[in-house]
Amino acid sequence: MRNKAAVLKIVSGRGGVSLIEMLVGMMASIAMIMALVVVISTQSRSYATEMNRIEMITNMELASERVNKAVRMIGYRSGALSGMNASAITAAAADSITYSTDKDSDGTREPYTIRLDNAADPNYDAAHPRLVLADNTAATIQPIGADITSIAFQYYDSAGTLIADTSTQANRDTIRKIKVTITGRTPKTERTGAYMTTATTFQVKPRNFLVD
Repeated sequence: MRNKAAVLKIVSGRGGVSLIEMLVGMMASIAMIMALVVVISTQSRSYATEMNRIEMITNMELASERVNKAVRMIGYRSGALSGMNASAITAAAADSITYSTDKDSDGTREPYTIRLDNAADPNYDAAHPRLVLADNTAATIQPIGADITSIAFQYYDSAGTLIADTSTQANRDTIRKIKVTITGRTPKTERTGAYMTTATTFQVKPRNFLVD
């Protein structure tokens, strides 16, 4: 009888969980899940922002490197030892430069233009402006920088004096140093809804002019 009474006492004893306790536990779990979602969402946005900026910096570095290389080779002609500056730069605007160089080393210089792309160019996308190298002989373009919003050129003579008037060939033939400023932006807008932008400035001396 004592054993039976003990069993009845255990069965009838309060060993379960009340509804209130279940609700409290559920609310705590929901709070933890929501906090975890916020953390993951914040980290995801931070990662996306960081990748957006890294892509911008990478695009700027590539554009700068390619422009630097192109400008350094202005006037080059395979086999030539002098006169490389003569008519090598045929247009020196504030936002573009047209020049000739023997890119294929066949002994003849061909004309090229560094500029931003426009609606007439293949694969033009206003949302993602590009810096391009236009082959004026073949009428083709080569993208050299993505999400580039502007490029600016300033031209200097051998004394380091800014050449204000580059409309004549005689003045263009005195160019010995070119200052380049490239401005780019992130491929996507930031959380503020605006693009992040950055700019870089560098100076280049067309190395083929130095032999004159």
